[in-house]
Amino acid sequence: MGGWELVDIDTKCRALLLCRMHLRSRRVGTATASWFQTWNLTGPHTNSPHLTRIPNTLAYMYICAIDMAYINPPGKEEESKAFRRRLYITLYAMTVAAKGARETRVMHLKPSTDWPKVWHNLHTAWIIDEMKSVWFTVIHDILQTNERLVKIRLTDTIHCNLCGRRDTIQHLIMECRERADIWLWTRTRISQILRIDPRYIPPDWTIHPQFHFCSPPPLSGMGPSYGHSHIRYIAAYSTKTDCLPSTMRTI
Repeated sequence: MGGWELVDIDTKCRALLLCRMHLRSRRVGTATASWFQTWNLTGPHTNSPHLTRIPNTLAYMYICAIDMAYINPPGKEEESKAFRRRLYITLYAMTVAAKGARETRVMHLKPSTDWPKVWHNLHTAWIIDEMKSVWFTVIHDILQTNERLVKIRLTDTIHCNLCGRRDTIQHLIMECRERADIWLWTRTRISQILRIDPRYIPPDWTIHPQFHFCSPPPLSGMGPSYGHSHIRYIAAYSTKTDCLPSTMRTI
């Protein structure tokens, strides 16, 4: 909902809350349904006439009454996913208008990265949602590496507990112990398909996927130029489950 980039987490949380509240309000006998009826929040409204009567203990109902003044309630045939997206788009537009657009931490730390391409590749990759979630944590560098834990004062060393090297996200996935062999195997397999030197397979493909997805080439009639001219295809192909380092599947 709103893409994998999580441009504004606060807005997404508000959108999810509003959607959940509207789903609960449709269930007869629930407290949420009763509150929606009491304060006339079941249909479109501008300024709720009962806004000042909502008690402080139900602050989330107050927020709902304010936000939904700008958003039509879900239609009878509207799917929950579509309603969530509509909520997010509207709330995010309101946030940007009030505060300006905000970048995520990783986008600020790595401004040279083609982030629109990264988010597009993550969202459209040919992998299951569970793996996308793992890839999301890798892209945002929010795995529990010692380099990250030092910054939030949860450990006193940046070195790996297993091998003593600097414990970065790249080290965790591709360098530490058997993971180096897994990454070497993966690069070798990709280079064999491409018929190029493994050194041309950049390690940041698994961390910041900036490559271009395209359709697989035909299996027949591949001439000597197949290697370099189809590097974009194999970049996409390498995101499939059987080609990713197994650490990406097990972290």
